[in-house]
Amino acid sequence: MVEDNRTQATGRNRIGFEPRSGSLKVAGGQSIGTESGGRFFYGPYEYLQHVSLSSLRNALTAACDQLEMDSTNVHNHKVRLEMQLDAGAFGSNGSPYLQQQTRTKVLWTINDPEDFDEDFIFSEPGSLVLTDENELLVEVEFPVEGRDPFEPFPELARVLSSWAQQRRVELVSLEGQQWNTSLWSGYFRLPIRGNVVSDVQSFALDAHEVGAAFVDGALNADLIVAILESGQATAIIGLQESSYFECKSQLRLDEERVRIDFARDVAAFANGNSSGLLVVGLQTKPRRDGDFVAGIHPVSDAARFARLARRTIDRLVFPPIDNLVVKAVAVDAGNNYLVYCLIPEQAPELKPFMVAGAFIDGKIDGALISVPRRRDDETIHLSPASIHAFIAAGYAFFRRSSDRTPPS
Repeated sequence: MVEDNRTQATGRNRIGFEPRSGSLKVAGGQSIGTESGGRFFYGPYEYLQHVSLSSLRNALTAACDQLEMDSTNVHNHKVRLEMQLDAGAFGSNGSPYLQQQTRTKVLWTINDPEDFDEDFIFSEPGSLVLTDENELLVEVEFPVEGRDPFEPFPELARVLSSWAQQRRVELVSLEGQQWNTSLWSGYFRLPIRGNVVSDVQSFALDAHEVGAAFVDGALNADLIVAILESGQATAIIGLQESSYFECKSQLRLDEERVRIDFARDVAAFANGNSSGLLVVGLQTKPRRDGDFVAGIHPVSDAARFARLARRTIDRLVFPPIDNLVVKAVAVDAGNNYLVYCLIPEQAPELKPFMVAGAFIDGKIDGALISVPRRRDDETIHLSPASIHAFIAAGYAFFRRSSDRTPPS
């Protein structure tokens, strides 16, 4: 066996190749079997989740080296290489299809290990692929109907690439599957060092959700940000404002009243139950069932506007919003920019988020506060009774915590 000891200090398991059985063996004794002469390995996620990616890459390399030494597998390997040369297909980045440069791959299922049967269960959308260059990549499958798998899909590729870059991951290629034309595969370069299979599983599920949502048009705040970051702002023209999405064509943040209204919109998202997004630079048009994005209205001096927007939120919204993102993004190759505010879902114990200041009888009263929230595509304010309920609940929680604290 190549590696079979556990790294106790980090909680990561090692895995090795067992030549006699032709399987991978995880520290602790669990085996991951091989199918089709080593073309792929398949096992329960429970066995693989803590396996380090570095160890897995070494084990897969050893497995391929050993299996390809067998005369039958050498023949099969040569046939596969000839098929690659004859295919002449290319992925989204202009390189030959990675699915034709795969030595082997590892798939897993979340089914209980006792129920594991490779003939009757389905694998997860994510897997790990060992390329002919012995590089370990993450493969994520996306359902795509009615599109030629041999033609590029640049719109989806740009969204996935932008989304992945925010997570320090690189999209290497996006390819239509040759054996299942309703599926496409994205190949991602995830850092190997320090990561385990559970990190791959988490990333793959998120990537699959983003890709599927883009294809289906079922967007959320994070996916809209990925579209904006990819320079495809025109792709969201026609999108309706909602409980998580608000547009402004322009804002005069040099006016205190506008600053207060802006802070209220941001705080309303922070008081919600999901991430929210406010984009400045998008024109909307009203329809019977709501407001829809109708066009682009670029923000002048977007970098300065973003700084002012951030300062406004920090000054007027309390408590501070965790992981708030305020950023200017290019609309196209020119000098046109939008500014977006991404408000991630906030911890319940931070709520309610309040805004200092109100506009009364033409004057600003800084002593007043408001607690805004979203209702569909509007910002509304909590009633005095609701604010009191928030305060009473917090006080009750504090009192219970104090009662449980042992005397010093």
